[in-house]
Amino acid sequence: MWSVSLAFVCRILLAVVLAGSGIGKLQDLDDSRQMMVDFGLPYAIARPAGTFVPGIELAVAVALLVGPTSWWGAWAALGLLGAFTLAVGLNMAAGRRPDCRCFGSLHVATIGWRVLSRNLLLMALAALVLLKG
Repeated sequence: MWSVSLAFVCRILLAVVLAGSGIGKLQDLDDSRQMMVDFGLPYAIARPAGTFVPGIELAVAVALLVGPTSWWGAWAALGLLGAFTLAVGLNMAAGRRPDCRCFGSLHVATIGWRVLSRNLLLMALAALVLLKG
C-alpha cells in the first residue's frame, strides 16, 4: 500500500513540474528556442526543439496522471530529464553557464550544481515510479 501511495505522489510531483515547465515555455516560445541555442544546439535543431519540447513536457505530464499510461510517462519523464541533465552537465564541464529557463520566464537561473541536483532528484522520482509502479 505504501509503495503505491509513494509512486502516486511521485507521479503527481513530476506531472506538476513538467506541466509548469511546459506552460512556462509555451508562454514565450522565442525564449524557449533561444535557451536551446544557448545550451549549444545548432540553430537548425534548436528552433524546432524549442518549439516541440514544451508540448512534449505537457504530454508527459498528462501521461503520468493517467493510470494506464503512467508507466510510459515515467519512462518519458526519465528520458527528458536525463537529456536535460546531460545538457546541463556538458555545459558545466565545458565551463559554460547559460541561463536555465526550464520554466520559461517564470524562473530564470544560471545553470550550476543546484540545477543539476534538482534534475537528478527529479530523475530519481521518475525511477521510483518505474520501480514501484
